[in-house]
Amino acid sequence: MLSKPIITSILVWSLILLGSLLRAYKADAYPTDNNDDGLYYVWVGNSFLDNPTQVTSHTIFDQNNSALIWRSQYMDFEPVQRFGFKLARPWYDHPPFAAILISLPARLLGYKNFEQIPHLIVRFPALVASIFTLYLTYALTKILFDQKTAFFSLIIIATTPYFVIAHHQSFLENILTPIFLLSLLMIIKYQQSKQGKYLIIAIVTSLLTGWCKVIGFGLPLLLAGWSWWQNSKKASIYLLINGFLSLLSYFAYGMITNRQFFLQTIFNQGDRGAFFESLLHSMTFLHFYAAFNDGWYLLAMIFSLAILIKMKKTENEKTLSWFILGFMMLLFFLSGKTNNSPWYRFPLIPLLTISLSIYTKTFWEKFSPFLTVPFFLLGFTGTELIHLNISSAFIRLFTLIIFVPLIFAFILQNKYFKKLGLWLQRVLLISMILLNIVTVIKYPTVYCQQNVCLKPQKIVLPSYGK
Repeated sequence: MLSKPIITSILVWSLILLGSLLRAYKADAYPTDNNDDGLYYVWVGNSFLDNPTQVTSHTIFDQNNSALIWRSQYMDFEPVQRFGFKLARPWYDHPPFAAILISLPARLLGYKNFEQIPHLIVRFPALVASIFTLYLTYALTKILFDQKTAFFSLIIIATTPYFVIAHHQSFLENILTPIFLLSLLMIIKYQQSKQGKYLIIAIVTSLLTGWCKVIGFGLPLLLAGWSWWQNSKKASIYLLINGFLSLLSYFAYGMITNRQFFLQTIFNQGDRGAFFESLLHSMTFLHFYAAFNDGWYLLAMIFSLAILIKMKKTENEKTLSWFILGFMMLLFFLSGKTNNSPWYRFPLIPLLTISLSIYTKTFWEKFSPFLTVPFFLLGFTGTELIHLNISSAFIRLFTLIIFVPLIFAFILQNKYFKKLGLWLQRVLLISMILLNIVTVIKYPTVYCQQNVCLKPQKIVLPSYGK
């Protein structure tokens, strides 16, 4: 007979496999808009590996850009014809480490020039990174809360449509996310065990976060602040020094390579400004450029805010709140007007998932008509995403069937009605999760039947010796 740890491992890795398969399904077809950013990062990584001091890739700046070497429509996708490329040398829009990782599969398969690359190859690093993100979200939830909450967090991040499709894209944030989660997990393990190996790993990984993207330079500060609050002052000092050295090394790299263009790029990015609409925008405009209205994302955001404003938090809820709030503030400082690029908040996805999993566990275990309302109203939005034609009369009847017994149980405080209400909640939750899986599978087909989508390219490896 299988032991409990073996059964747990089988369940965990089955859910990770499910999440990985859902992410791999039609990953090269959707999202379509602006998905060429992943291709830019392949070029950046290749260019860095060819010559670290003369990196060449896409730039968003046209005017007064002495480094601009090429502006053109380059080998348009068919039938999509909207990808403009502006190439500059050198290029400092982002630090290069994550771009190097994104470029490796294409480079190893022989794609080393400025050429069109099949998007399944371009997006492969993001799919691999998502496996680590799935596992680390589970591990972080388990160490902060408990096994059951960790299972719910894994189910949620594995199947929620917005979270799945976000992991299609080979953007720097999807490489940054598992590195940040590992740093966070290691510093918590260090705090619990005081074993130096965990602190060393946290220092090394947090050193890399800034070299993935500029926002990552703020993450050692969040770790250091949390460590100081936990009375680990030695760890806090090490992390502060680490963050300073990481940022200093990036500035040194830019200044030594091309001082004028590096400073010009930094000042250009600083013109973005900060706006109080950023958080509002991230809650009211769900999109991958085209709208993608997933109620589970909104549930995760709402319950994260609920934990943030909760007056009497547990110590672990305080830890979760610290990093959610800290990353939100970094986004406020750095993301620009109305937080206009959804991938900026991709590293928040695991933290939002953990918040949602806390309430999902409560929804599963305790009768609560009040908690049922937000889950019911936002948990079935997948029907709209895949254009399931359900009549309003049926929806109203279904709502009455669900809520009449819940209301009776709440008013009468009858144990049999309460038991029935709890099982209704569980059936609802299982139905929502199954609907999410169906939505992930059907959505690309439904979307591409009504909109212009990428035509996936056949992978043909470059030939040698001919």
